[in-house]
Amino acid sequence: MQFSPAAALWNNRESLSQALPEIRLVRETLERGVGGRRDFIRQQWLQLVSVVLEFKPDLILELGRGYGNSLCAMALGLKLLRPQPARLVSICMASEFMEVSRPYLESHLADSSLFAPVEVMTKNILDHDFRVDLQRAQRVLVFWDAHGYDLAIDLLARLFPMLVEKPHLALVHDMADLGYVEPACRRYDSVPLWHAMGSAPPKFILGDVGTQYEEGIALVDFLGRNAVPFRSAEASYFPELTTEQVAELERRFGEDFSRLGFWYHFSLNDAGGRRITFPTPMPRLVEPAAAVSQPEQSVPRPSLLGRILGRRAP
Repeated sequence: MQFSPAAALWNNRESLSQALPEIRLVRETLERGVGGRRDFIRQQWLQLVSVVLEFKPDLILELGRGYGNSLCAMALGLKLLRPQPARLVSICMASEFMEVSRPYLESHLADSSLFAPVEVMTKNILDHDFRVDLQRAQRVLVFWDAHGYDLAIDLLARLFPMLVEKPHLALVHDMADLGYVEPACRRYDSVPLWHAMGSAPPKFILGDVGTQYEEGIALVDFLGRNAVPFRSAEASYFPELTTEQVAELERRFGEDFSRLGFWYHFSLNDAGGRRITFPTPMPRLVEPAAAVSQPEQSVPRPSLLGRILGRRAP
């Protein structure tokens, strides 16, 4: 059955209303701790908590973390699911959450158990073996906020074949459905329009899919090859919520509710039993030793997309 972000908000509106003060408290505390809003817009907190409540995963894989907005939102969702056992495994090379965000949150929030089910790993996702995480998992939510074409190919080749036989849902951040914004938002000079909506403009436009990073190219290609739907949050929030439902959600949540989400979702469970074909796993190239005496002579290694297009990565 296809996942509906609109149904997730509507079906869980009572629980979300009760949790709203804590959601706002955690968000505002995090923003104070890291010096302002970073990488996440206001409504995405409520949206992400609602997805966790509706999908009820026993394992969340967070790919990319930054300062920890999505981690905190999903941890709040897992708290609302208690006593259902669940884990959140967060993998990212960035260390800001452990060095800045978590110490500040733990010293300013009353609930010391919020991060109890969270395992934070500061490492390269390319080096992570997902088999151990997935051994006992029954329902898996993937939050994809890690960037790059090479990384996307690696994840599609290594992680997603292991998810085919499990109920799973993947949310992809930093993507916009251009069918639900002004046509002018497609233009190269549309930056002010996007900033007014709280988002950055897409760097790549693939039909109606606007993606800020190159993983969107790999995902649209992969899902298109396998005829698996790639659905936007907007394609659920706009047509599925009635005028009366929108009015009630606005009354309950105020500025924390919006029908703009700026994320997409997919599940290989939607293939309807068709065989899924996956890309070939990427070879890991060994980087040469740095030339300390003449660093200006070092040449950057091309990304996979760069090699396909015949250019080097910056």
